[in-house]
Amino acid sequence: MLTSIQIRNFRLFNILNIGGLGRVNLIAGMNNSGKTALLEALRIWAADGDNTVINATLKERGEFTPSWIESYESLFHPNAKNNALVINNLHIKRHVGSNKEIDNYFVFPTLKVENSPKKVLNPNDSPDFPREGCIFIPFALLPFPLEQLWKKISLTPDEDKVIEVVKQAESRIMDIDVRFDGVRVRLTGYSTPVSMGRLGDGIMQTLKIAIGLVSARNTAKRLLLIDEIESGLHHSVQTLVWEKIFHYAAEWDVQVFATTHSRDAVRTFAEVAGRPENKEQGCYFRLERDDNGRIKAVVYDMQQLATSMEYDLETR
Repeated sequence: MLTSIQIRNFRLFNILNIGGLGRVNLIAGMNNSGKTALLEALRIWAADGDNTVINATLKERGEFTPSWIESYESLFHPNAKNNALVINNLHIKRHVGSNKEIDNYFVFPTLKVENSPKKVLNPNDSPDFPREGCIFIPFALLPFPLEQLWKKISLTPDEDKVIEVVKQAESRIMDIDVRFDGVRVRLTGYSTPVSMGRLGDGIMQTLKIAIGLVSARNTAKRLLLIDEIESGLHHSVQTLVWEKIFHYAAEWDVQVFATTHSRDAVRTFAEVAGRPENKEQGCYFRLERDDNGRIKAVVYDMQQLATSMEYDLETR
């Protein structure tokens, strides 16, 4: 489990150090403060810099063009020049001569390195089937491999866990069926299945989070990343979602990072994280700019967060 994050020269982060991480971490901040970029950095790190994951990350931002090596320029901070991009122990460097030996580095723009153990970024690798080292739940409008993940848990005890979580948000649900053309549910009092979409976006978000928790324990880094966790969730459901996240993250040894714009999400997180059974499991931090315009992380302990919420201080 990560206890700290060190990032250099990645996107809008010149230098970013965050310590004191917990099992369940909530990230807040204004627009363009780097919340999604931080999740992207963790996603790339979890995959050990896998080319397909980097390409998928770029594609989701509309920054990827197949066979176009310049696609990778957007990964680097504008002031990085020839310095390496660093995410914890992972390094990605722009230009390396053929006679250089640099351990633990990923290099480009060279597309082929013969007889070399070094990994080389390749814009011809498909971004459509990324080899993930974690589970990443993007903003609601972006694709999420729901059907593929469901197939791995269908007809197993994990399926029962997922249905249990979703039923807490919608008690009428008796069963769930995930297919390529959508999600259908069997409801109490209905003779035929109905589309989950009829129940609202919040139920779909709850399903994604439940499947993400179950699936993350089988990934290389046992890591779940959720962008805009509040998406579609009514405030009355958010406490329940946090309760399940804290419970199953601890039970399954999964670490969670989620971003939010929502004060309700921060308030309900603070409430659940502050409970005795979750002591020292939660971490809340806000990304903001310092006097020099650099992004920094301001970490709140749970008492500070509770006080901020009590006095209605800005924490988002």
